[in-house]
Amino acid sequence: MDIELRSERTRKLIGQIPPRLVRCGTLIITVVVLALLAVGYIASRFWQFT
Repeated sequence: MDIELRSERTRKLIGQIPPRLVRCGTLIITVVVLALLAVGYIASRFWQFT
């Protein structure tokens, strides 16, 4: 099926990024950054006292 044969509404839907995917990606990035900050903080406290 060729993209030119599809309706305008269908082309618009295909071109959009699903909002759920954006939210999920943002959440994952936030969790990873917070985890890295926590590990860095804990590691700096650990090595400071030993």
